[in-house]
Amino acid sequence: MEYFLGHIIYILIGGFIIAAICAVWAFAAEKWNKTKKEEGIKDAIDCGMGCSGCAMFAACGKHRQE
Repeated sequence: MEYFLGHIIYILIGGFIIAAICAVWAFAAEKWNKTKKEEGIKDAIDCGMGCSGCAMFAACGKHRQE
């Protein structure tokens, strides 16, 4: 337990770094999605079928109706 408590600051710093990277990635993804919508590119990931986690979404060919 003493070893863990002695390294807790490094664990917390690592967690904050990972959280910062995730936050930056989320804002960037939102910006990319906005740019794609402005350019009129339809995104197969958001096809409205509720299967965005599908491994075949890139080959699906179904697009969201706008």
